[in-house]
Amino acid sequence: MIDLGRGVSTRFTSDPFDEQAPVWTPDNQTVVFASNRKGPYDLYAKAAGGGPAERVLFESAESKAPSGFSSDGKTLLFSMGSTGAGRLWTLPMAGDSKPAQVFPGASDNEGAGQFSPDGRWIAYVISTSFQAGNVFVQRYPANGIKTQISPTSGFSPKWTSDGKRIVCQTANNVFESVAVSPGAEQMRVELPKPLFTFRQTNENRISQFSMDVRGERFLLVVNPNLGAAATEALIPLTVIVNWAQTLIKK
Repeated sequence: MIDLGRGVSTRFTSDPFDEQAPVWTPDNQTVVFASNRKGPYDLYAKAAGGGPAERVLFESAESKAPSGFSSDGKTLLFSMGSTGAGRLWTLPMAGDSKPAQVFPGASDNEGAGQFSPDGRWIAYVISTSFQAGNVFVQRYPANGIKTQISPTSGFSPKWTSDGKRIVCQTANNVFESVAVSPGAEQMRVELPKPLFTFRQTNENRISQFSMDVRGERFLLVVNPNLGAAATEALIPLTVIVNWAQTLIKK
């Protein structure tokens, strides 16, 4: 964990096994992550301020990857399958904590799920792997009607706090903002608007970026060998036609 104000970094976990996919709870008090210390990747939680050891949220024979919380912090959204990506599930953070499949009967490879701010919609990725895929949105609880957000490709969808836009990254490393508005049964979607390009530093594109609530500031992992060249703003161009005719002859 890095304190951006002081520039101080602190190691958050110390287990020798692999730990990944950290997700903050909405109150910023806890971090949920996946660890393979017992074989498959299971779900753990730890207080953001340190203190007691991690507590186990959910263990099973299949690997899991947390992706987001409902805005009230009561429900965790995660994917579960042979490699942590298979189907989307929810896990209550209190009570019996029994997981439930988000889209029952779905045969797609689902992951990177994100609740809308009002908790009535879920944006997620359908793909054969998380190196390529498309972003979809569907009502929650599910009604079986999904709407494609990314026309060609997309992954790691994130909502703005007003629920009116979804930002995602394409396979060509272009960050796009898509305006959305809820209908009675499915989401109405406008054409995506490009924001900027960013070259991937590795092949794992799950939760590769974070942004502020308005979708205006982004936090990205930049390869030090690329530096600022990793990110390119999409600056509008003005094209002047027949410019020669505007010259004044002396």
